[in-house]
Amino acid sequence: MGSTQYQWLDQVGSVLETLNQGGIINDDLNRIVFANSMFLEMIKMGAEDLLGRPTTELFPPEDVDRLLEFIGRRGTQGRARYEFYVPQADGGRLPVVVTARQLRDPDGRVYGVVTATDISEQKRAEMELRQANSLLKERQRQVEEELLLAERVQQTLAPKSLRWGDVSVETYYQPVWSIGGDYGLITPSEDSLDVLVCDVSGHGISSALVANRIYSETMAQIERGVELGSMLRHLNHSWCSTLRAQPFTLR
Repeated sequence: MGSTQYQWLDQVGSVLETLNQGGIINDDLNRIVFANSMFLEMIKMGAEDLLGRPTTELFPPEDVDRLLEFIGRRGTQGRARYEFYVPQADGGRLPVVVTARQLRDPDGRVYGVVTATDISEQKRAEMELRQANSLLKERQRQVEEELLLAERVQQTLAPKSLRWGDVSVETYYQPVWSIGGDYGLITPSEDSLDVLVCDVSGHGISSALVANRIYSETMAQIERGVELGSMLRHLNHSWCSTLRAQPFTLR
């Protein structure tokens, strides 16, 4: 190696030492001729164990073909950027983003200058995000199943179509959301047809739960033969006491 070559490697190596990234220089045979201190820290290896070795020798056989593909890209395009890993002396694999380009020294010799940026924190965050998304999707699936069951239950509170003598009573119920705070009753007798419709203010699960509870209490009142005015006053007083809030609107 001539003095000009040494000077050029020393200059480029000095630049790599200033970077907050791992950096190496490969010769035209892909042997490592320089590694900055950050790269040695990444790979957990001393310079005496690294310099002079081909880059491919550091990687397990199953990953060499992929590494050669990246090196070939650098050779044809003059530069390359890719995501890979740095093999560590203790068997670890440090995920990195690699930027590589070809340079020529003053005598025309071709070298590869490679920098590696540690992205282990980014990868850890991505894994945690994937796990969180997986948990959210599972929770969403559970919620959707619960809402489907709640919708089926809510539909049972809607009044059913019937015939009363020569009168046909048809019903249709469609909540704004999948479930709502509505219920209805149609109770025919020989000389009367009683229709009760209740709409709890609001939409969704909370209103549906209140409507279901009021429905049960209403049925109990009807079975006792309670007069309509007394029944409504009882329901209003009962729910004001239970929920300790303003009365729900019953329409």
